[in-house]
Amino acid sequence: APRPELRDYRGYAGRIASGTVRVGDPVVVLPSGRHSRVAGIDLGERSLEEAVEGQSVTVRLTDDIDVARGDTLAAAGDAPQVLTEVDARVSWLSEEPLRPRARVLLKHGAQTVQAIVRAIEGRLDLDDLTTVPADHLELNDIGLVRLRLASPVPLADYSVSRSDGAFLLIDAHEGGTLGAGMVQLAGAGRGEPAAAAASGRG
Repeated sequence: APRPELRDYRGYAGRIASGTVRVGDPVVVLPSGRHSRVAGIDLGERSLEEAVEGQSVTVRLTDDIDVARGDTLAAAGDAPQVLTEVDARVSWLSEEPLRPRARVLLKHGAQTVQAIVRAIEGRLDLDDLTTVPADHLELNDIGLVRLRLASPVPLADYSVSRSDGAFLLIDAHEGGTLGAGMVQLAGAGRGEPAAAAASGRG
């Protein structure tokens, strides 16, 4: 079918982060939780029946709902959890130590939110790969960190989805990368969920 007139066209452009999305699939918009179905998938001027991980496409929905830049479209049955508090394994990359109550930015996909370090639960001892008590992280330490987020973010356990489970910690003042994190959710399973990420409006 030809593409609708531009004034009537409402699509959401982004990169498929994992899995496959097909026309007719039920999806949920995160973090709002609104549900819809995929009405169409466009790659440039071509309409597709499905798109796969790595493709950058525009997704049209059957419902006229708000999708903002940084929101995620996910398969309704495999949606990541929308969290404001998260435990993660963080690799610290800054010469300035990470301490509890530190304020940072958490960058996840196209979304960036303010975060505060609630606690440092421990540090990985690289000699015997055990977790030892720690009250801060030094350069190149890998630690277990609890973060409180100022806004809800859709996150999955890293073992389930690398795209939904990875994030960066950013210096709020200078913009440099401070650390890289992997989400650790209690009771997370294995496998790759089918999910599509939309980074912005089309």
